[in-house]
Amino acid sequence: FQADIVADIAEPYNGAECKKCGGELELIRAIEFGHIFKYDHFYSEHHDAYFVDQDGEKKLMYMGAYGIGIGRAIATVVETHHDDKGIIW
Repeated sequence: FQADIVADIAEPYNGAECKKCGGELELIRAIEFGHIFKYDHFYSEHHDAYFVDQDGEKKLMYMGAYGIGIGRAIATVVETHHDDKGIIW
């Protein structure tokens, strides 16, 4: 077996050093309320989606998507505004 991808992977912990800036990591709880996907040319290649730039050149579109669902929004509110009896209105 030959590994094609090799990386320095570790589980983060409070106080660990940030490999990008050298600062100290702080672990906090969070909720993913929405998300964004960068597709680049994946779908534009499959659907022949082009645009003409200011120089008149035909180029593939860069594509992406986002998502914020009503269920996710409600779950976020309930998760952050509840007690042992249920939702705090």
